[in-house]
Amino acid sequence: MKHKTSHKLIRLPVVIDKTGWPRTTLQNKVKNGDLTKPISIGLRSIAWIEEEIDQVIGAMIAGKSKDEIKCLVKELHKSRVIMEEL
Repeated sequence: MKHKTSHKLIRLPVVIDKTGWPRTTLQNKVKNGDLTKPISIGLRSIAWIEEEIDQVIGAMIAGKSKDEIKCLVKELHKSRVIMEEL
């Protein structure tokens, strides 16, 4: 039996509100591996998984290093692949 997890998707304005970063900073953080990648939710629409954004913010609040945050982001991306396989 497949295990389904409920995830809330949030759009760019909510991510900007949660992080306080402007769009360009978000794009750079995604590009550099400091923030999880958004997912496609339509032809011209993207969204982020709220839980992932919250985990990255939590790591920053906890004082994690940039390298530790990059590792967290990689692990979050890996868990997406595992969820697809379930």
